[in-house]
Amino acid sequence: MFQHSTDDVNELMEAVVGFIGKLVDDTIPRATMKKFPNQKPWVEKTIHEALNSCTASYNAEIISGNMDEYTSAAYSVRRAVRELKRHYGRKLESQFWQSGSRFLWQGLRTITDYRSPPPQTDECG
Repeated sequence: MFQHSTDDVNELMEAVVGFIGKLVDDTIPRATMKKFPNQKPWVEKTIHEALNSCTASYNAEIISGNMDEYTSAAYSVRRAVRELKRHYGRKLESQFWQSGSRFLWQGLRTITDYRSPPPQTDECG
């Protein structure tokens, strides 16, 4: 298809890459993930789903006056948070037991949320 349009290999390659890029953009949906600076590292999709169901049950139950469904939804949120915290803790603990001190220090930086200070520049003038 593109072979007869030009004799230059670079132009042919740009046309093919552009066509594939457009095809990918048209067929694969893109999702934007929001990451907030105060978001905990163990928060996953299951927590968000549990919170959404808890909010929906609260809104429905506040109208009817029966809070049984909301109570069970709130308990499922607490249970999901507890399980994900345990899973994240086991993941961090496994970093300590892996061979090499690099993983140990990486785990300590993760736990303490350590950020190295920006480099200092001295200006003479």
